[in-house]
Amino acid sequence: MTNASPPIVLIVDDEAPIRNMLAHWLQADGYRCVQAADAKAAWQQLQEYEVRVVILDVRMPGHSGVELLHEIAEHHFATAVIMLTSVNEPQTMADAIERGAVSYLIKPPDRERLLHAVRGALSRQLLSAQVAEA
Repeated sequence: MTNASPPIVLIVDDEAPIRNMLAHWLQADGYRCVQAADAKAAWQQLQEYEVRVVILDVRMPGHSGVELLHEIAEHHFATAVIMLTSVNEPQTMADAIERGAVSYLIKPPDRERLLHAVRGALSRQLLSAQVAEA
């Protein structure tokens, strides 16, 4: 990474082992990670940090990941969201993409697939910013 300050990735999943594994992979690739176990904690992290990418579990107790995705899209336009789920549900995938998710991964994701999704999300953000400036 060439930036002096690494991009911040928020990992939202109610399973601590999944959060920790993803954070380990992302930190090894040069990203800064923050974590949340539920939508409420995720929303607090979004207010506190300049999060560039959210990796968001679809199914969580209380507020679902798809509901949080909708709120992120309404309030954090520059934040890319990658959905994560343990169940391959085509309709849920379609709904998430329609609501603004940039990618959709099945748990546990392959390390390289996860890194590819995050890099792609950041590249799209950079391209969008360049187009907006032109």
